[in-house]
Amino acid sequence: MLIVIVSKSRYLDEMIRVFIFIAVIFSLVASGQAQETQSAAVTFKEVRVHEGDHPGYAAPEYDDADWLPVSRYRIDPQGRMIWVRAYVDGNQLKAATAERPLGFFFSALASREVFFNGVSIGASGTPGVSADAEIPGPLDAVYYIPTELIRPGANVLAIRISSHHLGARVRGPIHSFRVGSYEGATKHRIQSYIPAIAAGGAISLGAFYFLGLFAANRRELTSLALGILAFAVVGQLGAEVWRAFNLYFYPTHMLRIYLMLGFAALAGAALFAFSGLRFAPHRAKSISVVAVVTAGLAIYLAPGYDGKIALVFLTFMTAALVAALIGATNSERGARLSAAGFAIFILIAFIAPQRFLDQTYYLIMAMLMIVLFTMQIRLLGFERHARETAALEAVRLRHELLKKQIQPHFLMNTLTTLSEWIESEPKTGVAMIDALSNEFRLLHDISDKTLISLDDELELCRQHLMVMSLRADAAFTLHVDGGTSDIQCPPAVLLTLIENAFTHNEYRDDATFEINATQTGRDIAIICRAPIQTTINRSTQPGTGLAYIRARLKEAFGENWTLRSKPTNKAWETTISWRVP
Repeated sequence: MLIVIVSKSRYLDEMIRVFIFIAVIFSLVASGQAQETQSAAVTFKEVRVHEGDHPGYAAPEYDDADWLPVSRYRIDPQGRMIWVRAYVDGNQLKAATAERPLGFFFSALASREVFFNGVSIGASGTPGVSADAEIPGPLDAVYYIPTELIRPGANVLAIRISSHHLGARVRGPIHSFRVGSYEGATKHRIQSYIPAIAAGGAISLGAFYFLGLFAANRRELTSLALGILAFAVVGQLGAEVWRAFNLYFYPTHMLRIYLMLGFAALAGAALFAFSGLRFAPHRAKSISVVAVVTAGLAIYLAPGYDGKIALVFLTFMTAALVAALIGATNSERGARLSAAGFAIFILIAFIAPQRFLDQTYYLIMAMLMIVLFTMQIRLLGFERHARETAALEAVRLRHELLKKQIQPHFLMNTLTTLSEWIESEPKTGVAMIDALSNEFRLLHDISDKTLISLDDELELCRQHLMVMSLRADAAFTLHVDGGTSDIQCPPAVLLTLIENAFTHNEYRDDATFEINATQTGRDIAIICRAPIQTTINRSTQPGTGLAYIRARLKEAFGENWTLRSKPTNKAWETTISWRVP
């Protein structure tokens, strides 16, 4: 069970900042250690490759002049058996081994057997000419180089290697090919992930917090998006560091790659969902279609799985940037800060692509997410305050609506007229009672609503006009033009305009009130025309009717409405317009 205490969000903010600080410190320390290890290594710029299999290929005296020279990262054993030979200077190795034991660190999506100067120094699985003949071995391995095997001059590393069990073709099956400190070679794999792991702690905290927020309030979709984003980044990090703590066999590496690709796509989609919902909800659908299509093309066309993972995430990051820029043009809270964070992330990815997915991605993501986390907490606070203010305003408006209808002056005049009708014409008195009760019943039904159908509003106006007709012994009617069945409006706004007309006019003759309603797409306009007869000056609070209407419109439509009122030829014309969300 998740217990969410939003009021303590400032403590969460401080905890996340501490995690990020620790991550940065670890990054500096680990980077220095990794550089030290790397500086002591012997790397190979070029090796020689030959397809086929013969035990004599391991002999140091074998003549490999006709073998194909390639870069060490261009070695490709997929679907075949090959031999690889590389040369290293013995004097360089002797100088290095005087300080510490040496090992050959070889990471490849293949089974292999390693020979040093013709002597086998280890194997990972059993290479073979076919899938049936090959036994898969671990992806990463370090092979100890005995000091007694090192001789002056050229020393030969020969590797018998095959790869038949990947299940998919990869661009670069060779990940590492070097000689270095035997101890350092095993430690370097873990050291390189320390900064990312430290950053993952802060991200995990955010995942629990925002998923908890959504569990407490299912309407907080932006919190759900942030929680999923944090969960996906932690999942991607878990798949990334899996390699450092588990010496799995090389076919399992493809499962790890697919997990990373899936989590990257999920993280990118969640990041865009947050930005789209928060800053550009009306454009989010169209932007998401473009982002999904582009991400699909990236998966299909990008060379190498690292490229696919990076491009898929950066595609969604770009879509999130577009949504934030749209929000910035509309002055949405937090949009400019988010857009700056997204832009910096994308810029760093293109400026420093090396080791981006292994280390930089998680550190930058942690720093970006603390910005998003802090901003989200503050925005939720603003929204909660706005909802509380709106709720209080709604209660005030309902109270104002009911108070307007039971004014002593209105009730006194109505009851006086009712008593006269009962004495003189009981049937008319009963009709007046029915009209008055119908008006109050409708008022009771709509008083707690933000929007009602325009048809219900017009029926309320008709009942009030019937009451006023019986009071004045005149015919007050309502004429309606335009379609009204699909329009929703705030309660009692048209009724208030009609009441204003009776407040400022003394109607001695019959009168017709006109309502014209039009809808064009999301734009709605209602024009109310009240006839002008004998104007009077009543001692009422000036502007209370229009103030009520403005408050109701703001409650329902925010700032997307207008109210204009002006006199015309023998009528007072009021136009109310708004845009449907």
